Amino acid sequence: MPQQEISTSEVVRIVGCHEDTLYRWLREGRLPDPPRISAGKISVRIWRVVDVQRAKALREQGLRLRPRKRER
Repeated sequence: MPQQEISTSEVVRIVGCHEDTLYRWLREGRLPDPPRISAGKISVRIWRVVDVQRAKALREQGLRLRPRKRER
Protein backbone atom coordinates (compact mmCIF):
# COMPACT_ATOMS: atom_id res chain seq x y z
CA MET A 1 0.00 0.00 0.00
CA PRO A 2 1.55 3.38 -0.98
CA GLN A 3 2.06 5.90 1.77
CA GLN A 4 0.17 9.17 1.62
CA GLU A 5 2.41 12.21 1.14
CA ILE A 6 1.41 15.11 3.38
CA SER A 7 2.83 18.62 3.15
CA THR A 8 3.80 20.77 6.13
CA SER A 9 0.89 23.15 5.50
CA GLU A 10 -1.51 20.19 5.54
CA VAL A 11 0.03 18.91 8.80
CA VAL A 12 -0.47 22.34 10.40
CA ARG A 13 -4.11 22.35 9.32
CA ILE A 14 -4.74 18.76 10.50
CA VAL A 15 -2.96 19.17 13.84
CA GLY A 16 -4.32 22.64 14.54
CA CYS A 17 -1.06 24.25 15.57
CA HIS A 18 1.08 27.05 14.18
CA GLU A 19 3.85 26.19 11.73
CA ASP A 20 6.43 27.61 14.18
CA THR A 21 5.20 25.16 16.82
CA LEU A 22 5.68 22.24 14.43
CA TYR A 23 9.23 23.38 13.62
CA ARG A 24 9.98 23.80 17.33
CA TRP A 25 8.86 20.21 17.98
CA LEU A 26 11.23 19.11 15.20
CA ARG A 27 14.15 21.09 16.70
CA GLU A 28 13.48 19.72 20.18
CA GLY A 29 13.34 16.14 18.89
CA ARG A 30 9.67 15.66 19.78
CA LEU A 31 9.01 14.68 16.17
CA PRO A 32 11.38 13.00 13.71
CA ASP A 33 12.42 15.21 10.81
CA PRO A 34 10.46 13.93 7.80
CA PRO A 35 12.24 13.16 4.53
CA ARG A 36 12.66 16.03 2.10
CA ILE A 37 12.23 16.24 -1.63
CA SER A 38 14.41 18.81 -3.38
CA ALA A 39 13.78 20.45 -6.72
CA GLY A 40 16.49 22.95 -7.46
CA LYS A 41 16.67 25.44 -4.60
CA ILE A 42 13.34 24.35 -3.13
CA SER A 43 13.18 21.67 -0.42
CA VAL A 44 9.84 20.27 0.75
CA ARG A 45 9.18 18.03 3.75
CA ILE A 46 7.00 15.02 3.05
CA TRP A 47 5.24 13.87 6.22
CA ARG A 48 4.09 10.33 6.92
CA VAL A 49 0.72 9.57 8.47
CA VAL A 50 2.40 8.20 11.60
CA ASP A 51 4.27 11.50 12.09
CA VAL A 52 1.05 13.47 11.70
CA GLN A 53 -0.60 11.25 14.30
CA ARG A 54 2.33 11.83 16.66
CA ALA A 55 2.09 15.61 16.17
CA LYS A 56 -1.64 15.44 16.81
CA ALA A 57 -1.02 13.56 20.05
CA LEU A 58 1.48 16.22 21.16
CA ARG A 59 -1.09 18.93 20.42
CA GLU A 60 -3.82 17.08 22.30
CA GLN A 61 -1.55 16.73 25.34
CA GLY A 62 -1.13 20.49 25.32
CA LEU A 63 2.62 20.05 25.28
CA ARG A 64 4.46 23.31 25.84
CA LEU A 65 8.19 23.18 25.38
CA ARG A 66 8.71 26.72 26.64
CA PRO A 67 6.98 28.02 29.75
CA ARG A 68 4.69 30.97 29.25
CA LYS A 69 6.00 34.33 30.33
CA ARG A 70 4.34 35.57 33.48
CA GLU A 71 2.36 38.74 33.22
CA ARG A 72 3.43 41.53 35.52
